[in-house]
Amino acid sequence: RVGMIVAILLLVALVGLGITVMVTDQRNPPPLLSSPTAVISPTPAVTMTVTPSPVVTP
Repeated sequence: RVGMIVAILLLVALVGLGITVMVTDQRNPPPLLSSPTAVISPTPAVTMTVTPSPVVTP
């Protein structure tokens, strides 16, 4: 149960970070090289947090 709660909190935090990154990108348009990395970087983090959650639950 604790593992699931931690995984959910991590996912919510990552989603919040992704939203803030998107908002900051809209306010201050970054160079073309930095914007794709900001969009791509959260996706591996989400996959890393999702994959251990089934392992933690048992």
